[in-house]
Amino acid sequence: MSEPRDPDAARDRLVEHLVERVRARLGGIRAAVETLDAYPAMPGDTAAQFRSIIRDEAQALSGELEGAVAAYARLAAAAPRQTVRADALARRVAGAVAEAAGVSASVGETVPAEVLADPEAVAGAAAFVAERAVRAADAEVVRVGAVALGRLVALDLEWEGAPVRQERLDRWAARPVDGLGRAGMPLAEWLDAVDGTLWAEPTDVGGRLRLLLPCRPEAG
Repeated sequence: MSEPRDPDAARDRLVEHLVERVRARLGGIRAAVETLDAYPAMPGDTAAQFRSIIRDEAQALSGELEGAVAAYARLAAAAPRQTVRADALARRVAGAVAEAAGVSASVGETVPAEVLADPEAVAGAAAFVAERAVRAADAEVVRVGAVALGRLVALDLEWEGAPVRQERLDRWAARPVDGLGRAGMPLAEWLDAVDGTLWAEPTDVGGRLRLLLPCRPEAG
């Protein structure tokens, strides 16, 4: 399994790219402004072309900055990943779910694996969706477990009551979550940044949310 990405190198590349693109955009704007100043009597159609260049470059510059902010948020989400035992992560998640959803949350069966994750972010993400799921199902108890699926660990949140449809879960994932990234980012973007996956499925007695994260199985 590959090691976590180098956040310092990624940030350096992001800054270098941003500086290069901003300089190019500003250069285009500056050239157009200087031309308009130098030739105040130029024909109206020609002046309109230069003003269009200024407008287009300004819009492109805004897009470059927004893209850089989004990229930095993804780096901030992925950078804190560390190795944490699946059972410890399940306990952390159970505590966060109980506090956020106001339900009883217990830890069930777990696997002897190590997960590559930021425990605080995982707990916040799980609590965000679990709180909405148990409210929709009018559930009172959530059971948190961890199972191995190849080179992934699945954190399972199960309850008795109506299951959540995947379409509804996807809508929740489009919303920003406090604590993900530096200023909160949509859950779906955070999942992409940490190589995670989240899906919903029914069980025999209720519903399950399954959060998959990269893991490093224990030796032996």
